[in-house]
Amino acid sequence: MTRDKLKDTQSLDEVKEIALNLFDENKILQEQIKSLQNRLFGRKSEKTPKDDKQMSLFDMPEPDLPILEEPETVTITGHTRKNAAANPCRRIFPV
Repeated sequence: MTRDKLKDTQSLDEVKEIALNLFDENKILQEQIKSLQNRLFGRKSEKTPKDDKQMSLFDMPEPDLPILEEPETVTITGHTRKNAAANPCRRIFPV
């Protein structure tokens, strides 16, 4: 509604009707704002819809694997540790 139309109204009934329409419009707009704020800032669930095309990681049966024998042990010869003075960190932060 324009201001010019409001200025042209002379009767009290017309003004009351305009006021009632504005109150109704205001109520509708407030409900829309409340609904949009609830959608934007309201509680959210982190649940995702289940996609039947994607396989589940945990619901699959375990495959039957053959029992493996003990692996052979390999002996590795030892080595000597380097001098602690050669490492500059050891000089700054002694163990």
